[in-house]
Amino acid sequence: MTFEELSKKYSNFYNPQYKISVDGDDISVKHLAKATSVTFDDAVDVSHRFSFTLDNPPSKWLNTDLFETGKLVEVKMGYLDALSTMIVGEITSLRLSFPSSGLPQLEVSGYDLFHQFTRASKNKTWKGKDSEVVKVIIRSAQVNHKLTCTITETQVVHPEIVQDSETDYAFLKRLASRNFFEFSIENKDIYFGPPRKNVPPITTLEYGKSLLSFTSELNIANQVSEVVIRGWDPKAKKEIVGKAQSAKSGEEHSGGELMTKLYGKVEKIVTDKPVFSKQEANNLAKSILDRQSVGLLRGNAECVGLPEIRAGGTVILQGLGEKFSHKYFIERSTHTINSSGYRTTFGVRGKIS
Repeated sequence: MTFEELSKKYSNFYNPQYKISVDGDDISVKHLAKATSVTFDDAVDVSHRFSFTLDNPPSKWLNTDLFETGKLVEVKMGYLDALSTMIVGEITSLRLSFPSSGLPQLEVSGYDLFHQFTRASKNKTWKGKDSEVVKVIIRSAQVNHKLTCTITETQVVHPEIVQDSETDYAFLKRLASRNFFEFSIENKDIYFGPPRKNVPPITTLEYGKSLLSFTSELNIANQVSEVVIRGWDPKAKKEIVGKAQSAKSGEEHSGGELMTKLYGKVEKIVTDKPVFSKQEANNLAKSILDRQSVGLLRGNAECVGLPEIRAGGTVILQGLGEKFSHKYFIERSTHTINSSGYRTTFGVRGKIS
């Protein structure tokens, strides 16, 4: 969607609005609770967070379970009546402040439903396919919340799948990585499957117009041109080797390309990741190389509040010179509505043109 289309959708970004629902009830309608500040933070590979602040909260709010920890919260943000769901989560924290001067404040905050997979480290052992294990773990989360799942079946049957003092999230991410899969949770939707790389960019932002600010750093220190996975097949009693090499993608240049040009082949050897087939080793190598290559260039940007700017998506940034004007991956975002209006700040990473 072009920035002009977004501007039209949001009435030229007039009158920022939010809607906060607790257990399905709009708190501004049912309880006349008006927040002075609403914030949403998201990032790749971590739980998303929300917070909102209420000035001079009446005692009836403090003496009831209106904002009880564990309650389900939905936060929407946008303009006028064009609001988008930013997060569905649970209240985990209440912070009450009675200052020496000024109004008392109550800050309510919490995390998305993803948070339930990060709470405790576990030790378990399974047999079978990775996708079957994922289904078992997700099913246990259905006890508290109804979740929509998209799980792609894996092919390798493992004699042993070990969760070794890992949280469910860390374990599921590891299973995803060794299949060159993606694991993510968006509100109540869970995805475990091939990387969704063909999703079109959210929009194009141009510095001096729609992009308010941008800072960046180009750093090749952690870049490699090849990743090699070395494992062991106990049945066949032979080594398992998987490889992935950097390659040019369209008009973009990876960190691996720059390292090869400057220093020749720069290899990263991984021996501490269990693999059970050559295909699995290749998938893991590609996953590791992919994560490192998109970190060649990192930056921070700010624009008018746009609910569409979310971690895991991509955005095209222009007006930054030939080398830095191209598509970026969004690794985190912060959306804030307060007395100053609605602003979105976000962190990006990518390659160079």
